[in-house]
Amino acid sequence: MKKAFATLALITSAIVGLPSCMPSGISSAAKLAALSPLDADPGQFRVALVAPAALRLKAGDARLGFGWAETGKLASSKIYDLEIVPGTAAVLQSLPPLQSGQQVIALGLAPREVEAVLKFQQEVRDVKQAGRRGSGNISVSLAGGCWSEPFPADGKPLPLDIWLQPSAGGEYLPIMRGVDLRAILKKAGLTAVPQCTTAS
Repeated sequence: MKKAFATLALITSAIVGLPSCMPSGISSAAKLAALSPLDADPGQFRVALVAPAALRLKAGDARLGFGWAETGKLASSKIYDLEIVPGTAAVLQSLPPLQSGQQVIALGLAPREVEAVLKFQQEVRDVKQAGRRGSGNISVSLAGGCWSEPFPADGKPLPLDIWLQPSAGGEYLPIMRGVDLRAILKKAGLTAVPQCTTAS
C-alpha cells in the first residue's frame, strides 16, 4: 500500500515556471515563474505543507525536485528528500489561517541533500556556459505518508496546500492550493491513505 501511495502522490507535483499549473493568483505565479532554480540557495528552501491533521510524514515522504530541460533533448531531473524542520510557529504567521482540522508541516533539505543539489546546479551551469540552452524547474511532491487514525469515510474534501519559501525570511509562495486528497486517491485507484503503524 505504501508503494501505491507513493505512486499516486507524485501526481500532486507542481512545477515552478509553468504558471498554468498554479491557480493561486497572477502575482504569485509570476514570482514563481521568475524564480531561477540555478541561482537559488537550496539550503534556504522551505516547503510548508498544509494538510489534514491526521497526515503523518517522515523524512523522504515529501520531495523537492530540480530539473533541467536542454533544448531539443530529454529533460534531466533529480529528486531530493525533504525532512521535517522546526519553526512551525513562524510559518503559521506567514500563511493564511488554518481551517479546522488542518496542520502545517515545515520541510527543508538535509545538509547532504543540499550538497547534492549544489552539485546538480553546477553541472547545469557548466552546460549553459558551454553554450547549450535550456530551462530549469523546481517541483514539490509527496512520496509517502500515513494516516494516524481511521481514514474518514464521510466523503468530505481533504484539502492540501503546498507553499514554497525560496529564501530565508522571504515570502511563502503558493504552489498549489485546495487540492482534494480524495481526488488524488481516486485517480490512483485507491480509497484511503494507509493507516500508520507503530513503526511508521
